[in-house]
Amino acid sequence: IMKTARARHSASGAPRGGGICNMISIASDHGGYRLKEHIKAYLTAKGINVLDCGCDSQESCDYPIFAKAAAVAVADGRCEKGIVICTTGIGVSITANKVNGIRCALCSDPLCAELTRRHNDANMLAMGAGVIGPNMAERIVDEYGSLQDLMDDIKNDPDRLGNFGVNNPAMLADSLARMHGSKREA
Repeated sequence: IMKTARARHSASGAPRGGGICNMISIASDHGGYRLKEHIKAYLTAKGINVLDCGCDSQESCDYPIFAKAAAVAVADGRCEKGIVICTTGIGVSITANKVNGIRCALCSDPLCAELTRRHNDANMLAMGAGVIGPNMAERIVDEYGSLQDLMDDIKNDPDRLGNFGVNNPAMLADSLARMHGSKREA
């Protein structure tokens, strides 16, 4: 059962807290249920709409059903990004990556989250609830999302289209350097 958690919006209709994207899918198994609920509340409080693809309790369940649903929501365009959670994060990341067009990265610290967005253009994030706690998960989610605007600027700039990201890392590095007002050393 999929449920959408709507973010609270300001009087102008814009999301409060400068939401990082329009909609994020999120899913977990029973081992990740509490962390999923925590992250869902955290995101909606920041003004981000969340599509909850399950599960709905801590009752034992099969993670592939829910991880696949979250991944399909990203792959078919209903959501811009996705987050999947199980006890280790391994099973849900493997399942998500089986969906065509998904690049799901398992992250257990903020640096990995930053680097996977910067270098791998991951469109899904996997976390292990038995490995990290709620505070670390928040930091990982923040880091994972913080580069989205920067990456969108590069992707949407007609002068920088063509081969983007991991297909042309030198061009990405040059683009980032120009945006930060410095030159990349060859």
